[in-house]
Amino acid sequence: MTGSEQHITLNQHLDLDDLPRLAREIGAAIESGSSLILDGSAVNTVHAAAMQLLLATVRSARQKGLSCQWRQPSNALKEAAILLGTVEELSLDDTDQ
Repeated sequence: MTGSEQHITLNQHLDLDDLPRLAREIGAAIESGSSLILDGSAVNTVHAAAMQLLLATVRSARQKGLSCQWRQPSNALKEAAILLGTVEELSLDDTDQ
């Protein structure tokens, strides 16, 4: 593990078109042993598949002993997590504003 942090800024629209790029970026960061800082401040719309990817990201990071933190998740992101019942598992209940 490198012990570094990888900042990943989520796009305004987390839709199916953006998921392959986002999955590659997240996967590369996790494989390099970097802790993740996910910036969700710009997110306005969220597809359910994007929430699945984010949930898999948090789980994968935890399994590898990596930190995965949120930076300013938007209301849209939080609301999507509430609707899907994933706020706690995504650790969106203890984020900075």
